[in-house]
Amino acid sequence: MEEVQALLCRGVFLLKIYEKYRVPIGLINASVGGTPLEAWTPEEGFKTFPDVIKIIAENKDTAFVNGQMGNRPRQPNPLQAIRQRAYRREALVCD
Repeated sequence: MEEVQALLCRGVFLLKIYEKYRVPIGLINASVGGTPLEAWTPEEGFKTFPDVIKIIAENKDTAFVNGQMGNRPRQPNPLQAIRQRAYRREALVCD
C-alpha cells in the first residue's frame, strides 16, 4: 500500500507541474543499487545487534576472511564465458 501511495503522490506532483507549465513530464528511475544498507551504517549503529557485530569483527580478521575464501570453490567469471562465446562466433564468421 505504501508503494501505491508513494506512486500516487508522485503522480499528483507531476500533474500539478504539467498543469502549471503545460510541458510533458516524465519520471526517470536513475537509482543505482548494489550496496546493502549495512555498508553505509557506522559500526556504532549496530550496537544492539550482536550477530552483526560478530560478523563485522570476523570480517576485520584477515586470517578468518582468507580462510573462508579458501574454502569456497572458484566461481566462473560470467563475462569471460560471454567473451569466449563471442570469440568463437567471430572465428566462425571469419573462416
